[in-house]
Amino acid sequence: MGITYPSKAIEYIKRLTDTKVPVIATTKNPILKAEPKNAVIEQPFERAKPEEVGIPSERIAEFLRELYENRDVDVHGVTIIKDGKLITQAMFGPYEATLPQSTFSECKSVISLAIGILIGEKRLSLDEKVVDIIPDINPIAKKRYEKLTVEDLLTMRSSSCFNEIGAVVEENWEKEFFTIMPFGSIGKTFFYNSLNTYMLACIVHHKSGTTVTEYLRPRLFEPLGIKDIFWEKSPLGTECGGWGLYICPEDMAKLGQLVLCGGVWNGKRLVPKGYITRATRAHAKVPEDYGDFDYGYQIWIGRNSDSFLFNGMFGQNMFCFRNTNTIITANAGNCEFFQQSPFCRICEKYFASEAPDVVIRDDTPSLDAMMKRLTRKDFRYEGFITARKDKKQALEMMAELDGKFCTLPEGKTTSISVFPVALQVCGNTFGKGLEKIGFETKDGRFIVSFFEGDDIISVPVGFSDYEKTEIKLGELPFRVAVHGRFAENEDYLPVLKIKLDFIETPCSKTIKLIFDENEVHYSQDEFPGTKFIKYGINFISDNFLSKGIFGKMSLDERVADADYLSYRAESKLSAKADFTLV
Repeated sequence: MGITYPSKAIEYIKRLTDTKVPVIATTKNPILKAEPKNAVIEQPFERAKPEEVGIPSERIAEFLRELYENRDVDVHGVTIIKDGKLITQAMFGPYEATLPQSTFSECKSVISLAIGILIGEKRLSLDEKVVDIIPDINPIAKKRYEKLTVEDLLTMRSSSCFNEIGAVVEENWEKEFFTIMPFGSIGKTFFYNSLNTYMLACIVHHKSGTTVTEYLRPRLFEPLGIKDIFWEKSPLGTECGGWGLYICPEDMAKLGQLVLCGGVWNGKRLVPKGYITRATRAHAKVPEDYGDFDYGYQIWIGRNSDSFLFNGMFGQNMFCFRNTNTIITANAGNCEFFQQSPFCRICEKYFASEAPDVVIRDDTPSLDAMMKRLTRKDFRYEGFITARKDKKQALEMMAELDGKFCTLPEGKTTSISVFPVALQVCGNTFGKGLEKIGFETKDGRFIVSFFEGDDIISVPVGFSDYEKTEIKLGELPFRVAVHGRFAENEDYLPVLKIKLDFIETPCSKTIKLIFDENEVHYSQDEFPGTKFIKYGINFISDNFLSKGIFGKMSLDERVADADYLSYRAESKLSAKADFTLV
């Protein structure tokens, strides 16, 4: 019975990495998403200069400079809280502090708080058996998981193989979670799996009789002044739990402050102290290739410092240092799945211990200069362009392209979309394949239109500054910041380079068009990139094929297949196509 899901998962990845045929969703329900809108921050943190809490502004500037210049991190925004006061909020490029951000697994820790509140209300216990809470479990599956407790889910020790990839190929996640045989020892084997958190969200639903969001609204969100949030739901209507929460960085920092204060906010207890103590203590030893943290109750626990971490894929972090009473929240677009980038180590370098004992003077100009630098529009670390066109030449190219189209040769198809693959997968909604690109100058703005099937996605391109607009992937709305550059490549051919930052998310896409007389050579790159799909490929290979779920397939066949899929993934994310200019 359990073979269906892994078979579907491998077939899904093969279709996802096809460079010629657009993907069709395998489940009926796309993940719904809220309209992008800026939030009102209620109960904001008190503002203070770094010097007022004993930190030189120059030290903050050095921290931001190190993040900005490090090639292995792509930070979009950083908020720093010290002694309960907001001392820095730095937004990089076009990103906005009041626009709710996708948190990915960072929101797992919020589900943990919901479980703690349920326990405080005497509705739930840590040792309660999950099969006694979830209704209508198949008797065979119920027997398999009869020892599974709430605490096992919290500590990622359920041993269930039904994971994030399964969530895009199946609709009844609650049922499928119990379908596959456990692969390890329940309660002992650590195996990170976002569907553990989904099951915790289901427990909140079954125990409270309402959704996670509605349960938490009067108990957590309203007391903290958290108003503008959105949580994506499964096809059956339960919050995804382990991902899908959109929240502003300052509001996320409030949740960190709540935990740092032992579950108390403004003198009122919201979460039991005993639960917070247990939740922020290591219960599971985590392999070192995940990063420098062990695992508590859906919260990462620092090995190298007295710290805990809410962590989400691609660099969504809320990092708390107990001994310095400091919180750093960050959103990013890193190619990482846990804490493998230098971000956490850079944070520890500056905030794990108090600033050196020096005379502190007001040095806000150095910090102001660094903050200004962060907003600069650029293509960092990308050096294929040899010469940028000046304004006059750029205007000439805009005029020359006005009203023209790039079209594919007859009979050719692509699976290219203006939307990054990561967004398509997470929304379970897919582009229809790029067929044509149009150019237009209208009211002084240069507009590029991407034709995908019967969808036309038009974006204004900013050259001196970002142009922001809203575009839709199917019915999913995204706010995007677009900037471009006309230049020449090393062969002195005209180039138009466009970068699209999907500013509620970690995702961005860079498109390069090289004009060679009537031929237009299209290439692209995406952030986060090939590691995103490679992770899924390796997961299937390591956790299904290597465990013999598909019978007697040889190791050589498995490795060859994984290597081939990885090659296809790189081809997909760095796709190329040749168009004709007409």
